[in-house]
Amino acid sequence: VLVETNSGTTVTEAGAGDTYTISLSQAPLANVIVDVRTDGQTRVNNQTLTSIEFTPANALTPRTLVVSAIDDTVPEGLHSSIITHATRSTDLAFNQLPVRTLQVDVLDDDQVNQVGGVVISEIMYNPATTEENAEGEWVEIVNTNPGAVNLAGWVLDDEDGSNWSAIPSAIPSGIPSGTPALPAGGVAVIHNSLISSNDFRQAWSIPDSVLVIGVSWGSLANSPDENSEILELLDASGQKQDVVNFDDSAPWPQDNNRSSIYLTDLFSDNNVGSNWQLSRAGQSNARNPAGFPFNNADTASPGFLPQVADFGDAPSDYPGLYTAGGAYHLGTGPRLGAARDTELDAAVSVLANGDDNDNTDDEDGVMFGDIVVGNSIAAVNLDLEQSSTARVDAWVDFNRDGDWDDAGEQILVSRPINRGLQTVNFDLPTFIAQGETFARVRVSSTGGLTPGGSASNGEVEDVRVRIVTPSIDGVVVNDNRNSRSELTSIDVQFDTIVTGVEDRLQVRNLDTEEVVDGVFISSSVVNDRTLATLTFTEGNSVIASQSSSVASSLADGRYELGFAVDSTTIQQIDSFYRQFGDSDQNGSVNLADFAAFRSAFGQILDVDGDSSDSDSSFDADRDGIIGLADFAEFRSAFGTETPG
Repeated sequence: VLVETNSGTTVTEAGAGDTYTISLSQAPLANVIVDVRTDGQTRVNNQTLTSIEFTPANALTPRTLVVSAIDDTVPEGLHSSIITHATRSTDLAFNQLPVRTLQVDVLDDDQVNQVGGVVISEIMYNPATTEENAEGEWVEIVNTNPGAVNLAGWVLDDEDGSNWSAIPSAIPSGIPSGTPALPAGGVAVIHNSLISSNDFRQAWSIPDSVLVIGVSWGSLANSPDENSEILELLDASGQKQDVVNFDDSAPWPQDNNRSSIYLTDLFSDNNVGSNWQLSRAGQSNARNPAGFPFNNADTASPGFLPQVADFGDAPSDYPGLYTAGGAYHLGTGPRLGAARDTELDAAVSVLANGDDNDNTDDEDGVMFGDIVVGNSIAAVNLDLEQSSTARVDAWVDFNRDGDWDDAGEQILVSRPINRGLQTVNFDLPTFIAQGETFARVRVSSTGGLTPGGSASNGEVEDVRVRIVTPSIDGVVVNDNRNSRSELTSIDVQFDTIVTGVEDRLQVRNLDTEEVVDGVFISSSVVNDRTLATLTFTEGNSVIASQSSSVASSLADGRYELGFAVDSTTIQQIDSFYRQFGDSDQNGSVNLADFAAFRSAFGQILDVDGDSSDSDSSFDADRDGIIGLADFAEFRSAFGTETPG
């Protein structure tokens, strides 16, 4: 039994470690040794190979293991380490057990130009806007870490000490305290504070989800070369988080005095010029600014991502487009199904089947069955790929009002899943509306997501879902026996899987207007359809059995079978009667029935109550004997017609 702290294990090179516990699920007959081995990226209890020994006495007591990262000098960004476990014991039941591996997220401390981290993604260094005070210059950054990053005290710097300072705490250009944290997958634009952040946002039409941060600006060279512009991003402690040594000659894009340069792939080395392109209007969300002091000849896409994000494709009522706060994931890490597309923006579509750039639909890792009105639970199949573990946040628009904001609509909250195909159950709210609706499923390494906004890895899949009201395929009374002299069972076949049938089926006596309380209901599922069987015990309108050889029966009267479709609606699905003595179910107790009764009189019923020479339908008092008391009941019923 492996239990991770906070349901995940994350360590930092030269920084914080993490723990998990291990125990056995039951006591062995002999000592059990668990060998713990890492892949060289981490240590467990300060070793790459260690062992833990359990005895029969302490096997159930969890043992805590401390995981730490091996600090190397290789810039690796966020990467994974695998810890494996193997068992040894003379108790063969515990020898060489299959034990799951543990995936550890490792945060790198070699931050310069790592694949991942907070990266410089777009630079406007030579705008057409007036160069006085460098008002038109700015830099965009993206957080590709799995968690939020506090930017307070961070600073841009370059090699020119007269423009930028190398000591973040001593310069006014650092990002102010109180600046919101940059979420995983989030984008920030750092600009010259001579222009208000609100004016900057409006001029470039930057979405509200993007941080726009004004700082006291230095300046960026208009004609950079390999020695004259080395742009650094420093955190609050002065540690370099990213460095871009850019210029305007090959392989870097050639400057045209109006366009920014942008990183085409956030997970490529942004210090390599061939990984950047010059912004062109109409491509990769590039646009022109509007309003003083900007020159509308400038072309750039501040606040917008290059084509490395996976978006949803739900209809336009839902948060989909980037500018509407839609959900997007940077295209790396855990994935749902075999495909994940990356695109410039959400492919909003009426049926949530928007094509990606290859004209294929990538929603292949999520499959909902029908969600049934009145059920307490439903299920979704999830296929996790490209990760051994991940977390899922998911929503269903149960009331079909075009959002996922209502109570009960988040069906999975950072639910851990493992690699491969699995079925995950979820609870249903009390009210759901029949018809077609939409679900959003988001997978990531850390979870904690909302229906909109960014994630540094994973995938979002929007899918159509059917909410259906169950219907009845058929009702069989008394196993289809041709008699209403007794009524001992009712079989109800549904057209789908129905949960909680024990509380949702009821029999009502139409003569007394009472709900029969002596009803026992059992159910089974065959071919994805629920079969419910009603039998009877002691209670009103029930003649209770006095012998193991016969079943209890409903008393004489008219009855109605109802089904609770939801918490407020009872649907009447069948009606029937019981008339003692009506052995041939022809609607009256007559001479033909008397002949049958006379043939059965005096018989003692067998254990099953169905021998060829006896008939339990004539056992009025349900004592296992067809005797004088039953004859008195038959004589009283003789000549009567079927009720109602």
